[in-house]
Parts: sequence; structure tokens; C-alpha cells
Amino acid sequence: MQNSNTQLSLISFNTLGVPVISTNLSERYVALADTINNTDANVLAFQEVHTYVHLHILKKLLHKEFPYLCYKKFIYGPQGGLVVFSKFPLELESFNRFSKRGTFKNSTFYGKFIMNGILICRFKDLPLAIINTYLTTNPNKTWDSEGIFKTIQESQITDINTALENIKDKGLMAIIAGDFNFLKTSAQYERFVKTNKAKDIFENFSLPTYLKGRKSLKFLWRVKFIDKFFVFNAKESGRVDYIFVVDQSNKVAIKETKHLFDEKITLFNGKESYLSDHIGLYAKLDIKN
Repeated sequence: MQNSNTQLSLISFNTLGVPVISTNLSERYVALADTINNTDANVLAFQEVHTYVHLHILKKLLHKEFPYLCYKKFIYGPQGGLVVFSKFPLELESFNRFSKRGTFKNSTFYGKFIMNGILICRFKDLPLAIINTYLTTNPNKTWDSEGIFKTIQESQITDINTALENIKDKGLMAIIAGDFNFLKTSAQYERFVKTNKAKDIFENFSLPTYLKGRKSLKFLWRVKFIDKFFVFNAKESGRVDYIFVVDQSNKVAIKETKHLFDEKITLFNGKESYLSDHIGLYAKLDIKN
């Protein structure tokens, strides 16, 4: 990794890994791992991996191809449901819980229990950190930050900004991936990008990454002006998943971007299912050493 440019192929994916609530969870994780093992990805940032049982499924099926695993232990599973798998050596830098995670006044209270936060992992052979995060979900799924939720989300964005400042102070580049639960058209998005001078790898895309009822993204692409209506009707969908790059020295070049896990697949129990209510993001990056 040190003598030539490094090609980093990253997948970021919210796995819909909430036990009891999520259907076919173990079966979907098996299918997810099998699918990823047939890609050229070498780094995986997963959100909503909430239990050690389901982490074990991923470890068992991914370990041969992805021997390095980064997460922060908690009572029943990875803190915040955040894990990073890698083919490159990496280690845990820190896990920072959000200072505000939720309130008992609405359904954001779950953020208090899953310990939403910021997972920071550092590559051993590159001046690069990968940050995986999952901001508390807006309970009404409209992503219009008002009232209590606005206070929670603004605080969480500030926490991420602080973590990024610490990374930059160490002379490291950063890749920030995850489910941010704000729209690309929001003030929160604009604030995050401007404050951190962050590059949104998918800035040219506006179609949803979260799809209520899991409509096919290919169907959305075929319908003219569909993005306009779907962003307006955010209860149905929204672009809330992102991969950002913070690179003060311009050493990271974007080579390819695409969406993954859009169509239903057949699980080993014979059922047809989407892998999640989100789609996956894939980015191929060229990093100067």
C-alpha cells in the first residue's frame, strides 16, 4: 500500500438490522455477505448491526475476504450498530457517543439505547481514517428538522464536525460514510459540507437511498421528474445516505460511483426480499500514497 497509489472500493449500507422489527434478518445478512464477496469492494461500512448474533453471521461469511474488523463493544452488540470490515489493516481510533441521542417525548428515545455515535477507524498503512456514523432517525420520517429533533440533529452534526477537526489535526484524510437522516436539500447538509470542506461523492445524484415500502430504484429512474415528487413527499423516500471525503491535500480521486442492492433477491429460505429499506452506496477511490 505504501509504494503506489491505493485503490479503495467502499460500500456503505444501512442493513435494516433491528431485531424483532426487521423481517428475515439473518437470511438477509447471509445474502448480503454472499453478494459482497462477489464484488471488488475492500472496505465495508455497515449501519444497524445491533447484535453480536448478527455480527457473527457477517464475520463468519466475510472473514476470509475481509480479515480486519473495527467496532466498539457494547452489552448486546456493536455500539451504535456501527461496524467496518476491511481487507486493509485498520484499528479502532475511537467511538464517540453523540452528546444528544434522543428524547423520551417521541420515538427518538431508541437512540439512547443503541448508543448512536461516531465510529472512527484508522488505516495502519495510510494517512486515512474512515468514519462510520448513524444519526438519530426523525420519528415522522419527513426529515424536516423542527423542534426537539432539530436540537438533536444539530448537536450530532456538531459532534461529527468536532471529530473531523481532531482527525485533520492529526494530518489524516477522512472518509465519512453512513445514514445521516438529512436530505441533500437541507440546511444541515449545507452546513456539514461547508464547515468541513467535505466532498459529497454522490453530489450528482438526488434519487432516494431510503425507500418506504422498498420500491425499485430502477423503476424510479424510468419515471420522468420522479425525484422532484419523491423529495417533496419525504414520508415516502429521501436521499439520506452519503459518503463524504475530507481531503486537504487533494490526494483522493473519485473513479466510480454506483448504487447497490436495489432489486429483490431470493434468500436461502426461498423468500423474495430486498436486502434493506435502504440501498447501498459504492465508491471506488484512488488514493495517492
